[in-house]
Amino acid sequence: MRTANKILIVFIFTFTALSNVTNAQSDYEKTEKFKESYQQLENDIRNADSLAECNKIAFKIDSLANDFRQDKKLLDAALYPDNFTSAILKLKTQLDTRKNDFTQIVELQTQVVELENQTDNLNRRNTALINEIGTLKNSRKKDSETIASLNRLVSTLRSSIRERDELVKEIIDSLFQEYVNKPLTLNEAERNAFYGKIESGNLFYNVQRTINDNIQLLNVTQFEPDDLESLKEKQVDFKKVWTQLGTKIAKVYSEDKKGLNDVSHINDLFLKWEARVNQKIWESVDEKFQNNGIKLSSFKDGEQFKSVVAAFIDDEIKYSELRDKKDSQKSYSFFVDSTWFKTIKPDYLPILTDYNLLTSAQKDTIENRISKWNAAIEPSAINEIYYYAAGVVLIILLLVGFKKLRKKQQS
Repeated sequence: MRTANKILIVFIFTFTALSNVTNAQSDYEKTEKFKESYQQLENDIRNADSLAECNKIAFKIDSLANDFRQDKKLLDAALYPDNFTSAILKLKTQLDTRKNDFTQIVELQTQVVELENQTDNLNRRNTALINEIGTLKNSRKKDSETIASLNRLVSTLRSSIRERDELVKEIIDSLFQEYVNKPLTLNEAERNAFYGKIESGNLFYNVQRTINDNIQLLNVTQFEPDDLESLKEKQVDFKKVWTQLGTKIAKVYSEDKKGLNDVSHINDLFLKWEARVNQKIWESVDEKFQNNGIKLSSFKDGEQFKSVVAAFIDDEIKYSELRDKKDSQKSYSFFVDSTWFKTIKPDYLPILTDYNLLTSAQKDTIENRISKWNAAIEPSAINEIYYYAAGVVLIILLLVGFKKLRKKQQS
């Protein structure tokens, strides 16, 4: 009898121990299963690519909460310092944030569509204006009415291009505001969203069209210095924006040959735009000299400009020794007084130096030559004193000699 009781006690003890181990294993498995499901839902939220996908995830979160609600006490202890309720709430908060991203994207896409419609209208308008301007420029009629009509069209075109450029900037801002200040280490869903924004905004086409229209504008009209400065500022600012975004776009399109080709083509267009603006500025500088009858050799950058002007002045200094003094002074006055100090220095040097088209050293070289030219045609104050002094001495000597002569005659 005693032996049977002992066996029963051992059996009960063994069964209880095994039951506890089983329960412990079951609790551990439940906790791990919850954590795995939780982690999967976090990944799903990060990778969600639409509002519809977010709604499916919301259903999964509710299912997770219902499936493990009876194990709340177990999970409260396992998730410390969080608990079951806060963990579920955190998932829902993450999902709401992701939903908000897609809500903003929908709003931005709506805005982009509106901007696109406006941009398309302006693109068509600009094309028509450029064609009309070309027709008038090629017309043989050059009467005042035709010229006035041409000027009105050019003014309208400039205004229209300016308006369209602002729209393109708005498109860029609305498309990329969330990517500008962070590295593009995007997951697949974010990368697809990025592609979608570029395509829906028709970004490549609009940037290319903006550059080409601005280049075309430079080809159809003349500009004053203030206009040129404004055009140069716009070109530099637009290039700065594109340089920042173009690098990021290239990273996103690293495996897309067409996208990379579009980026490369736009980079080339920016170089073309920059070269055309700079050329227009130098052409305008040359025109100011020509208007005053000063013919310089051709130049297209600061180094050539410095060399051409320096060579012109050196020739003038050399020829001043052979010319009549009045002719030399007249040539100097046309170049220095009526052109350099009246127009070039106040109107063009700020643009040339601010945008590194002309260095300070190159400018100093030209102005040193001007000073040398001035010294060659205008005697210095010291020389004038010498001349006056010599004249006075000569007069005194003549007077003394005259007096001595008279004395001899009287004696």
